[in-house]
Amino acid sequence: MDDHCGTVTPVATSATLGGATEETSQRMREFAERVFGIPFGADAVAGEERMIAAEPLPDGDRGVVVMTASIAAYDGQVGQAAYAASKGGIEMMMKSIAQEVAPFRIRVNSICPGAIRTPINTAAWNTQEAYRKLMKLVPYKRIGEPSDIGHTAIWLASDYSDYIHGASIFVDGGMTLYPGFETGG
Repeated sequence: MDDHCGTVTPVATSATLGGATEETSQRMREFAERVFGIPFGADAVAGEERMIAAEPLPDGDRGVVVMTASIAAYDGQVGQAAYAASKGGIEMMMKSIAQEVAPFRIRVNSICPGAIRTPINTAAWNTQEAYRKLMKLVPYKRIGEPSDIGHTAIWLASDYSDYIHGASIFVDGGMTLYPGFETGG
């Protein structure tokens, strides 16, 4: 790994991650359970708390948190209000946690996927007609693959992204560029 990406510090990936302090962790758990109906796992909260308690690495870092949100957090999607709201919540949680844990040299970022070839959205790409329709929304003219997200997560966890903190990385083939503009709007 060092030859390709630099040193990778501890990584916690979770869409439901609590805060750095006991009070914040409890607030985040209650918020997620009340608003999204999903309990925050003790393992996710414990992971962040372990990073804070850990001895820093020689460079002073303690770890990296990569959360998964969605481009839906920024522009919504018809029929997907709850999904878009939950992903928007993840984005704001990521930014809040990033501010909270920065003094501990823990980096926190998110990945916002666009159209990725996964079972959850098979109907959007499994026929030629569906794929053609989807490509009208993707300027890069291909669907994303799970490996596109994985490679981004590895990069965010590596030393090559050491000064990236509190950022949302769009992995969407340009979907958020408003593709209608490629022909003049």
